[in-house]
Amino acid sequence: MTTRRDLILHIGLPKTGTTALQRDLFPQHPGFIGGTDGQVAVPPIMKELLELRFPPEGPSAWKSERWTDGVRDWVGHAAPHGEAVAIASAEMLSAWEILRGRPPRDSRLPLLDPPSLSNAVRIGPPPVANFLAALKGAVAPEFRLRVILTLREQAEFIGSLYAQLSLEMRNPGQQDLEEKVDRLLASADMYFDWAHLVSSLRAALDEGDLLVCVFEDGMPQIGREIAHWIDPSWSPRVSIGRHNVRTAGPGSWAVPRSSRWRRMTFLVKRIWPEDRLPSARRLIGRLLGGPQRRARLVAERREREQQSGIVLSPELRRRIAATFAASNATTAVLLGRELWEQRR
Repeated sequence: MTTRRDLILHIGLPKTGTTALQRDLFPQHPGFIGGTDGQVAVPPIMKELLELRFPPEGPSAWKSERWTDGVRDWVGHAAPHGEAVAIASAEMLSAWEILRGRPPRDSRLPLLDPPSLSNAVRIGPPPVANFLAALKGAVAPEFRLRVILTLREQAEFIGSLYAQLSLEMRNPGQQDLEEKVDRLLASADMYFDWAHLVSSLRAALDEGDLLVCVFEDGMPQIGREIAHWIDPSWSPRVSIGRHNVRTAGPGSWAVPRSSRWRRMTFLVKRIWPEDRLPSARRLIGRLLGGPQRRARLVAERREREQQSGIVLSPELRRRIAATFAASNATTAVLLGRELWEQRR
């Protein structure tokens, strides 16, 4: 009888130590397939996984035989030699797109919604839960699907995520941050509802196949939890560094000042949306790829040299905490442990 193998996906969230785990922990395991660390090229095997997560037809593709066949081909390439464990890490797996079909990238995460989506909110099951349920069925019975998720206190998460995404914003800054947070708190957007996310993932997976870590525990503790959960006999080094840090000081984050390159980029997006004639866009991108990348890197370097700071005021932090208090209390019950709020 063939032994059932483990397919382990680390799905983020972003700004919860994902880069540190991809660089310092997971590579120590022989079953690590790859990650999506923004500082290095994304391996083809991970690009294929993200294409399965975001098919051109949208979530309806997850029910098709063609998609299931694609999953099985991917698993065959990802774990071809019969390893007991295959591990992949990609924080964008947990993205929550709003549009049907292939959504623009800036609809997959909050704080980046384009004007046409300013009144749209994320409700219902998180797409990643439906994706994982379909994936679990597609890889069975050879593989057992297991998932790692890391959460973070919402105010710190919002500030850090905003700083990271600021390079894709038109006019990042204190006023833009406060306006977006106000809109987020006034809406019924469920992206930051951790209880809803955890319960949806549990419903999609088999019992015991979801590990939820808390960023505030510290990366060494998270590393030990993950290692023991993957394999109690695995003893990696848990000296995990800090990567991709956006803080400008205690309780503040650094964001770049807008450049001509950024304003031109947003003008092009407005005139030619990403979902219109995508094949022509890709062809032009390939022809202009080299000069475009060099110009972008020069612009981003200049922007970073002129960074400004953003902060979440005590009043705004209080409102964020009040908005998600009930969800966090439920999350603590679901996980059977204290979160950040109970420790203060």
